[in-house]
Order: sequence, then C-alpha cells, then structure tokens
Amino acid sequence: PTAVITFDAGLDLLRTGERSFGGNSMTGGTATLRARSLGQSDFLYDVSAGWKGLGNKVLPLHSGSNPDRYTEHDAGFDARFIYRLADNHAIRFEPSFHHIVFGDKVVVSDGKPGKVVTNAVDIAPAYVYSDNGFSVRAGLRFSGVWRDSVFEDMADYDGRKLSPDFRLSYEAIPDMLVLSAKVVGGQHFNTYRSYLMDNHHLTDLVSARYRSVSGDATVNAIDAGLGVSGRVGSIFQYGAEAGFARYLNAPMDGIATSYFQGDIVPQEIVVPVILMANYNLIYADLNGSLASDRIDASARLRLQDSRLEPDGDRTSF
Repeated sequence: PTAVITFDAGLDLLRTGERSFGGNSMTGGTATLRARSLGQSDFLYDVSAGWKGLGNKVLPLHSGSNPDRYTEHDAGFDARFIYRLADNHAIRFEPSFHHIVFGDKVVVSDGKPGKVVTNAVDIAPAYVYSDNGFSVRAGLRFSGVWRDSVFEDMADYDGRKLSPDFRLSYEAIPDMLVLSAKVVGGQHFNTYRSYLMDNHHLTDLVSARYRSVSGDATVNAIDAGLGVSGRVGSIFQYGAEAGFARYLNAPMDGIATSYFQGDIVPQEIVVPVILMANYNLIYADLNGSLASDRIDASARLRLQDSRLEPDGDRTSF
C-alpha cells in the first residue's frame, strides 16, 4: 500500500470531589481521522483532522446551589507535507488550523458574553538538507491566535507572530553519538481542556475566569538549546539538552485566599489559581532508557531556573 487511513475516537470521564469547594463532573470525547503516506516517494504527507470536546459541570459546595457549566469544542486539522527536490534536499510544509468555541453558562454581572470563539493558525515552511550524518532544517514559523473577545486586558502580541525554526544535527559517531542545536519559537492557545487535563482539581474560581484571564495565547519568543544523544550498546539510549527560553503570557500555578459563607461566619480557604506571567527560563534535561528482553526502564531529570518579570503577571483573582 502507498497510504494508510486510520480513525480514532475516545471518551473522557472525570469526577473529582473537594473538601473546600465544588468538584468537577466532566464528560468529553475525541475523534480523529488521519491519512499518511507510506514508502519512499518523493512526496510524503501526514494529515489529521479531528474534534475534541467537553462539557464540565462544576459541582457546588452546598447542595442548594446550582452547578456552573462550561463547554468547549475544538475542531481543526494538522498536516505535514515533505517534497524531495533531490537526494539530499527537501521542502517541508506544516500547516495547522483550529477553531475553538468556549461556552460559559455562569451568570455574569458585567454583561459580557459567556461564549468566546478562537481561531489558531500555525504555518511552518522549511528547507531540509541531509548528507553523511549531517542534517539542517531552516525555516520560519507563523503562528497567530485571534479571539472575538471583548476583554480589553487579553494579551496581544501582534509583533511576535513570526518565529525562527532552525534545527541542526550531526552524527559524530554512527549509531552512538549525535550532536544537535536548535533555535525555535511559536505561539499556542491554552484551551480549557488542557488546563483541566493537567489539573483535574481545577476550581470554579479558575473556571469562571477562564474566558477573561487564562483562556489566552502563550508566546514562546525563543527557545535556543544544545543537545547530545545516542546509544551505548544495543539496549541503552541517552539524551541531554541545555538551553534558554523566553515565554510571554505563560500559565503558572499559584494559590490564593478566598472566602465562603459558613454556617455562622465566613470561612477562609486556600485554593489553587492560574497566573499568566512573562519569564525567562534556563534549563537542562537528561534522560535515558533501557530496553532488553527482560527489562524496560526509563528516567528523566530536569533542572531549571526561571526568572519572572516584575509586575508581569495577570492573576485569575
């Protein structure tokens, strides 16, 4: 066969119970249709189109209150096309588009709509050269996020939609040692689903402010790094990378104090929140894996130091 077509679908169920605030009751699903080429043709492709959706009911702390409801639908496609110009030269083209609709059925006092529509576009053309263990990819990435939002305080990085997409590798010792370097960047949208899957205990206090605070784009202004990878013998693989990255409007976990009406007096509680911040990051990653007939094992270690910009965060409280 010259191509393979697959269809995958899944169901997500999430239930949480909390001591100091209402838990989540989420039902969601995914569906993806994918087509990819096989063989050694001069033209290769890998295209997938799909949908991710969820409905989340944030249960009230007190049984007499009505639950808050949130929905999100993410439909779009991701593709990769490679055309070989000659034996060692190729052109890559990687487009992506996602249409995301978030619905907030919480009654708001400011009169602003509870539904927000977001379009996220990513286009990455590149030239690739490879010969005798040496490979270079040089291109640009255009990534942009547009929201039909009436919230004036949402981040807007009009001048940061173009990013470098440069990767270099050299196989210094065949099958044993590969040296690499990269300078990349881009922009992505933080979906409600991504927050909920990362933190199953996302609170109503964060959910109710998703559309106006954390439901925004994060910009990776630059990520420059050097790496080394390879294998020792036939069963052990290793990799290490160190670099510097700069993020704008990136989500970070935090805690805050809130109050709810107790039986007699208001009760103070500490709850998790999401902060949007600009920061610089220095990192070093080390990973290894062992695979044999009798044992499979892997490990990863990350050391990092992040420096927040003063007064550069927007809190969800």
